[in-house]
Amino acid sequence: ERSAGKPSGGGQWVEGDRVDAAAAHEVAIVRSLDSARAATDMVFNALPVVGLLGAKVMRMALVERLTIAQVADELDGRSERMQVGFYAETFRRACEALADHWAGRAGSRAS
Repeated sequence: ERSAGKPSGGGQWVEGDRVDAAAAHEVAIVRSLDSARAATDMVFNALPVVGLLGAKVMRMALVERLTIAQVADELDGRSERMQVGFYAETFRRACEALADHWAGRAGSRAS
């Protein structure tokens, strides 16, 4: 190939090449796995702080993107004012407890 003056292309790295795309895809997968691992660790560490109900309400509101009324309906089968207020308060307290814990002020808020 060299004597004919034609580049072989065998050792060249061309950005946008299929190999480049495959490597970028692998990097994206690794980053996603790292993010998932970090999220799993965060949930595991948050559970003792916010409790089972707090974790469930936070997951439904933040991950599943349900409104608090939808959370109440999912968990209680109705979304009347009293249930919505209860789950709104549960969500607020869980968020505050987690913020305090992350800030190193565990137990500093009066319940």
